[in-house]
Formats: sequence, structure tokens, C-alpha cells
Amino acid sequence: MWFGQRGFSQQSRPAAVLDVGSHKICCLIGSPQLSSAREDGLRLKLLGYASRQAEGVSGGQIADMNAAEMSIRRTIAEAEKMADLVVERVYVTSSAGQSGERLTAKVPLPSGVAEKDHIAQAVDAVRRDAASQGKVALHTHPMTFAIGAERGIRDPCGMAGDSLRVDLHSIFASTSPLSNLKLCLQRSHIEFAGFCIGGYASALSVLNASEANAGAVVIDMGADTTSFVALRGGRMVYADCIKSGGARITDDLADVFALTRSEAERLKTLHGGVMSGPEDEGGIIMLPISAKRGETWISLNKLEVSAVVRRRQEAVFVGLAERWQKAEGLSSQSQIILTGGASQLLGAAPLAERLFKAPVRIAAPPAFFKGPSPVIGPEFAAASGLLGHVHREDWSVDFSLSARSAQPESGYISRVGDWLWQGF
Repeated sequence: MWFGQRGFSQQSRPAAVLDVGSHKICCLIGSPQLSSAREDGLRLKLLGYASRQAEGVSGGQIADMNAAEMSIRRTIAEAEKMADLVVERVYVTSSAGQSGERLTAKVPLPSGVAEKDHIAQAVDAVRRDAASQGKVALHTHPMTFAIGAERGIRDPCGMAGDSLRVDLHSIFASTSPLSNLKLCLQRSHIEFAGFCIGGYASALSVLNASEANAGAVVIDMGADTTSFVALRGGRMVYADCIKSGGARITDDLADVFALTRSEAERLKTLHGGVMSGPEDEGGIIMLPISAKRGETWISLNKLEVSAVVRRRQEAVFVGLAERWQKAEGLSSQSQIILTGGASQLLGAAPLAERLFKAPVRIAAPPAFFKGPSPVIGPEFAAASGLLGHVHREDWSVDFSLSARSAQPESGYISRVGDWLWQGF
């Protein structure tokens, strides 16, 4: 299992990760240090970091190649300067255009006995089918197995039968956005080392071992996308993403109150909240605005502002709930964790608790880094989680997602090869 696992990769040299979002692009450079401060023994020395406004990126996808390339170049260069080293390859995380599906594949057993290669055949069949539709199966994980009338098998290897049925969970993305992201890095003379979906990278950062084993849903709230990852028994069982996030709240505030986008963003940041109480009755917000309008301040009703914010955030949470109804058993998850930049919206956790009828907490990356760190906010969860993931001991295994790496349970499902995707 990843959660609670001790040890590090023999490769203790610095590694760089890149979180490509619609609002910001973040680069972290770090190296591992042994520590007893965390239950998994992982501490990182932050060598360099940079976070810049994303240009040429929309919905986590490249929308303007030249602008995105320049934005990525500048972000990496700033982190390189701080770390006093040159980055040659980066591991990338993003929530661009992903969707999760539960699938079933049936594989004949000519020898009459199920083996690891038969599981690999099922996984490869899903990937080939995705490729024929212009999609990439980023992560494909066997969940349960059936042989004949016997269902709910956790490890079919060595069991007799005529055919093996494999229930899988796959995360798909269109080939084009990921190819564009890789091309953008190549134009910056940076090698694409591997890819991990943003939601899972965030989960690696903010979940503890007991939560991951008992069952939890991590919701990563970004600017243009909101993704979720469900874990149970220490492994990912479902993941999905919707194209709506904190930027929609900014757009709504701008439309309703006739503000510029920068004014609406300031209103959301300083006064936006989804919950209101009696003390807000008659409350007035004085917001500074552009002098070009002939005014310097505008007065807004606090309850009206909260209502606009709440409507949009409720719509996002309802959209998530509709997605995870596809996944068996997620309604009984014992914990919901909010992270990502938009999770800092005042009242987001109580609203989620009311809608999902489950305990909710807001989480930021824990004590990954030795000493004071500027990258401890929820907006750095995905980048921090991926950087920690790179330096754990199982990073030495092949993560090219070839058929040879397919194994059930403790092998296939928990290996880093299942979580990171490399080829196009």
C-alpha cells in the first residue's frame, strides 16, 4: 500500500513536478530526507518553487501553445533559479478533460487456470479500445473478478475455470490535450517523465493511512475543474472530474453585480462565502472599483453576495454527487476531504457536509517539507503529493503501464505503475 508505507527510492537526487492548472502553473523541486515526523517517514527538502498565473491554459488544457509554453518556461526557470540547478525532466499533474468509468472485460482461459497474464489481457483490451476512440486510458485498475458463477473474487490467480471476468475502473482522457501538453514541454526542452491525475496526487498529499483504508473521497477544487478521487482499502476505487470550479463563482459575481473580472475576483477572495447568518442581515460590503467609472467604491448587500456564491458552489457539489452515483458504494464513504485553491472559500466545508451528509474537513499538505515552507496551502496539494510520490521507494518500478506490470492486489493495484502514465 502507498499509505503508511516507509522507505524511499534509491534515487535520492532532486526531482521536479509541474502542476498545470487553469489559474496557476506551479513547479516544485525537492529531494527526500529520512524523518520520523510523519507516519510514512517522508520529509522533503524544498529546493526551489515557483507559482505563476497560467497563460494559454483553459480547463487544464493547452488553449494557446505559445502562451502556455512561455508560462511553463518562466515557472520552471524561476524554480530552477531558486534551486540553483537545471531541470531536465518533470512529472506532471493536471485535471484536464478526464472522466472515470466502470467497465467489464471477459478473457478466455485456454489452460483452464487463471494467471496474471489474463488480468493483463483485460487491462490491455481496455487500453486498445480507448485508443481506437481517440482516447487514452490514463489509469486502469482491476477491482474484482469472477470465474463462472463465483463472483467477488479478489485474487483469481491459480483458480480453475473457462473464462475470467474482470471488473475494472478506468480514467480516460482525450489523446489530443495530453499530446499538446507533452509537446509544450518538448518545445521548452523539458522531458515529460510521467503523468498523474490531479485528484489522486492531491489525495496522496492530504490523506492519512487510516482515512485511505477506512474509505474517503478527496475533492480537489480548482479554478475551472473540480475533481474527486475515492479510496477504500488503501487504494483508488473511482475518480472523475467536472468542468466547473472557483472561476465560475467569479464569473457569476461579475455578471450579477456588473463588475470587471478582477473586481469580482477581489470580492470573492475578500468577502465571498457560501454561508450567511442573522448577523449578515443588512450587512454592506464596500468594494473598491476602477476609477475609470468615475467612482472609487461600490456598496453591495452581503446576503446577496453570499446567495450568488452559494448557488454556484451548490451546483458544483451536486454535479459531483451525480458523477459518483455511478460508482458502487461511494455514498457510504466515511470521510470527505476538500482541498485545492477553491476549497478556501468561506463555508465550503459546512455546505458540503449538509449536501453530502458526511463528515467533511478542509486539508492542506501536511508536514512534507523540512522547516518553514511557502507551499503548505490547499492550492499546493497536488504538486506536493506528486513530489512525495516520486521519492517513495516503489518509484524504481516500471510505470510505463505495459502488460508485464499487471498483477492483482498487492502487486498490480498498489504499484506506482498503476498511478502514473507515461506513453502516448
